[in-house]
Formats: sequence, C-alpha cells, structure tokens
Amino acid sequence: MTRTEKLTNTTVARLAYAHQQQFYIVRDTEVGGFHIRVTATSKVYKYNCDVTEAGKRVTRGFTIGTSAAMTADAARLEAEKLVIQRKQGVLPKLTISALSPAKTGLTLGEAWVQFKDASIKEGKKPRTIAFYELVMRTHLKPWLDTPLKNITRSMVKELHGKISEKHRARANQVIVTGGAVYTFARADLEEADLPLLSPWRGRKLFNKIKPRQTGLAAASLPDWWCKVDRLNAVLREANLLGILTGLRKENLIALRWDQVNIKYRYISIDPESMKSGEPFKLPMSRAMVRCLWRARKGSRMLHEVNSRTWVFASDRSRSGHISNTKNVQSWTRADGTKLKKVRVEQSAHALRHSWRDFANEARVWPIHSKVLMHHAVGSDVHSEYLTLGNMFDDLRTSQETVSSFIVKNIAPAEEARRGLM
Repeated sequence: MTRTEKLTNTTVARLAYAHQQQFYIVRDTEVGGFHIRVTATSKVYKYNCDVTEAGKRVTRGFTIGTSAAMTADAARLEAEKLVIQRKQGVLPKLTISALSPAKTGLTLGEAWVQFKDASIKEGKKPRTIAFYELVMRTHLKPWLDTPLKNITRSMVKELHGKISEKHRARANQVIVTGGAVYTFARADLEEADLPLLSPWRGRKLFNKIKPRQTGLAAASLPDWWCKVDRLNAVLREANLLGILTGLRKENLIALRWDQVNIKYRYISIDPESMKSGEPFKLPMSRAMVRCLWRARKGSRMLHEVNSRTWVFASDRSRSGHISNTKNVQSWTRADGTKLKKVRVEQSAHALRHSWRDFANEARVWPIHSKVLMHHAVGSDVHSEYLTLGNMFDDLRTSQETVSSFIVKNIAPAEEARRGLM
C-alpha cells in the first residue's frame, strides 16, 4: 500500500506499524522520491530516483535513516542533497547511506502519540489527556525515544523511587500512564516483541496515599467566613459559591454567565466536566442566586469587559477570570527572601469536600448528594436506569436544604444571614 502525505515528526509518529511480514510506503509531497517505509518494527526514511547507466534507465534506492535516529526534516534535507547530486550526476555508488542504524522497535514516544489519538477518539476528557501529556512531557521525556521492549522492570522501579522522594502520588501516576501506553501498544497495536508481563505493573510498587482530610466542620464556618469576608467582592463570592455548590475548581473559577439560568435557577455543567460525558443542570438554591448577583456587581466594578463573560472576572489574569480562590500573595524582599501570604487556607477542592460533609449532616439523600456533586451515580445496570431529568425538583429541594444548613452555621443570628439567603 502506498499513499502520499507531507512527512513531519507528528505524521511519522502517528503512522501505525504494519503487520508481521508486511510493509507500506508513505511518499512525501514536497521532495520527489523521498518516502518512509513502515514495517512491523521500524520506520525507515528512503529516497528513490531513476538514473541512466550504460544507456539503460535504472532505479537507485538510498536508505537515509530511521525515524528513531533522525527527524523528518533532517531526513528531507538528506533527500534534497541526493536530489542535487542526481542533477549534477554525482550520485554516490553505495545504495545505503553511512548513517548508523538506530534501535528498531516501537518507541515509547511513538506509542504515546497513537495512544493519545485513540484516547481522543474514545472520548476521554481533555483534562485527562492533558494530564497524560504532562506526565509524558516531564517525567517520561528522557524515555520517549527508547523502544518499549528495552524498558525494563528495574528501570521503572528506579524511576518510581526517584520521583517518590518528592511526589509520592505523582510517582504512582507515572506508573499508571506508562503502563496504559504499554498495554495499548501490546494489545491494540499488536507489538509482538513486548512481553506479556508488563514492566510497568504497579500493584506492589505503588506508594500508599492517604486521602486528604480537608473538609471544614460546621462549627468552624463562622471563623472561615470571617476570613473570606475580608476579601474583595469577587473572591468572597467565589469562595461562598464554592462551598454552596461543591463545584470543582475548574468549573468554579471559569464559570460563564451563559452557563447560568436565573429564571429557571440552574447552572449548566459542560459535558466534558461530567464523567458520563452528558451535560448536566445543577439546580440553584436562593442563597446561590443571591451570591451570583453580588458576584456580578463585584465583577463589573473590577473589570467591566471581562464581567460580560465570566462570573468571577479578573483584571490581572490572561484568561479574564480568577485563577484561584485562596488569594495567594507572594513577593521577594530586597535580600532575595521569598515570602508568601495566603488569606484563605481552604482550596476549592477543600470546599468541595466540605459540601459533601454538610450534605451528610443535613440528611440529604445519598443519591442526591452524588448527583449534585456530579459524581458517577454507579456502574451497575440499576443505576443506569436512573433518569436524572425527572429528579430536578427533588434535587433543588436537597440543594436548598444543604445551602440552608451552611448559611445557618455561617451566621447563627437570623438578622446576620438575611443578606446571604
């Protein structure tokens, strides 16, 4: 099989390896005769041309190098040199270049590119794919040109131990990512040289990570609000809406006005933020509506243009909205000492933990708590039969119950909580 396409590093990396004892050719659109030959274990840049020798027209072939040894641009440059030599009639007699052959076999980087494309087609969340890419670009970058079959268990153990010295959880995530790419290459790409027992297996290798206990207690809400109330209007309402909704940080700080429906009192959660991949309408309580109105007023005072799009507008960030709810301030003294001040210790994730605890204390039905936090309801058939649209009124009642519980604990005195409700 032969096809024509501009050969770039991305294009070459995405080319699937051929089946055993088979090959195919992809010709370059820019340099005539320049192409890549893909077999079951290698991708080799080549150049073919017709010349006249002893009065006969013959085809000469030149092997330039493998994709693991050189980039597509470097290979094209070598092909262009051969084109010039052909025109000058000084083509070398040898049909194979003196470039040293590289190790053959599917590399980690090549497998990653194909794994990423398959993940996108599968419908994995952009956030998940971006995290995979972060791991590959940082911790696994030195191994991208290494053939998968050359990665040993001892190498994986050494890497895991090195990362664990600073980031125990990240070390586990590196093993999971590398293992996913390896399994994909062995099963989906049918890479025959890979052993069945993966060097990335991590059950015995994983660090034990204890869940963070960051949720606020109901009794500590007044002290928390005392600190939050000192922030500017936008950050204050962002923290309040975070604890009233339990929204994830990304959904909270980047909340847009086109997601908010005041008339029917709901917030539209984008499909990519849902595990189900389906859009969801989060019902709003009265306290949440009041919070949003105050946020609009504060955002307009801070940045009139950005406030037309973002609920929590910012005049400092490139995105146009706030980047954090903790109001972290850092500066460097003249002597080089770095200082940092955090006005609010609880992160958006901690506020989400708190909402879960408050929903339990408010005696909200567990299934409502799961749905309102936009968690997966369940993986069994019984849960899949649940129609969320028919629960909207009941969900709003539960949301109102949790909000009332939170506000009453923030401001025990009735007159003090009138503005919040």
